[in-house]
Amino acid sequence: MEISITKTDKNFAFLATSEGEVTPINICASDALEKGNIGYRPMQTLLMSLASCMSIDILMILEKQRQSVTDYRVDVKADRTDDTPSIFASINFHVYISGDIKEDKLKKAIDLSRDKYCSVYHMMRQDVPFIISYTINPKSK
Repeated sequence: MEISITKTDKNFAFLATSEGEVTPINICASDALEKGNIGYRPMQTLLMSLASCMSIDILMILEKQRQSVTDYRVDVKADRTDDTPSIFASINFHVYISGDIKEDKLKKAIDLSRDKYCSVYHMMRQDVPFIISYTINPKSK
């Protein structure tokens, strides 16, 4: 696996690329260093990686369990410490899922992702309290 981070014309902004035909993403420092919010901050990309990794696992496991998923979304909220480095103090991961889903199957898929399969979670799990919840067939907003 390889990525490249290239500095843009801004002081604290970068273009992140990867092998293959993947769309590059903009990454930048916080507004305190780089005005204009022109990209994702590094800690946001970490949360995106966590949510994506667990979601792939959960959906793959549910498919193997013959659960019919018609809609899926994850909201992740994280709190950071005031210390330096400002790491995550806690992460709340909430799955909204629709379809013909048995609750015990969803719980098993979440547990397997967290406890066995999600590489991103296992890279960070020792330092961060991590709460996972879910809603099956949520009512439309």
